[in-house]
Amino acid sequence: LSVIHSNGKGMQYSEWNAIAEGKPYFRQLIRHDVDTVLSYARNMDQFIEGLQEMGYEVSTRGRYIAVKHPQGQRMRRLKSLLRDGAYDEEHIEEKLYNNLLMPMVKVQDAVPCHYYNGESKKLKGFKALYFRYMYLLGIIHAKDAPKRYPSAQLRRDLIYMDRITEENTFLGKNNLET
Repeated sequence: LSVIHSNGKGMQYSEWNAIAEGKPYFRQLIRHDVDTVLSYARNMDQFIEGLQEMGYEVSTRGRYIAVKHPQGQRMRRLKSLLRDGAYDEEHIEEKLYNNLLMPMVKVQDAVPCHYYNGESKKLKGFKALYFRYMYLLGIIHAKDAPKRYPSAQLRRDLIYMDRITEENTFLGKNNLET
């Protein structure tokens, strides 16, 4: 007679379904944002402030820190994001302490930038405005400009910029100029 021992609690159907379809789910999104804030925060106050700037509701009233994703419906404890307890308060404080000892981690661009050193035509009309706004929003950088961490306002502007990008792509594909 063989006995099968379970490893503990399984995953929810919605998470399993999201993984199967290759879509993100809230725990994954929260982990990514928590890791982003942990990469530059130096203490617990900066950590909580960083999450709030990203649009999260943060509750420290109870025994554990809980957060609510901007599009989520309920609070989730940080300690339950992974089964090994990598996001409980003790581990978070340890990571914050290590940030004090080591320099900040350099944030990589989502899409690597390639620079062209040759002559280029002067942009006009919508295309010129498009690239100007991309520069102002920090999507493209000058060659020697220091990298900055994105703020919550920048994230909102990037969503708006995606819509403008689609319009500009349409104008470029159809060779329309103003």
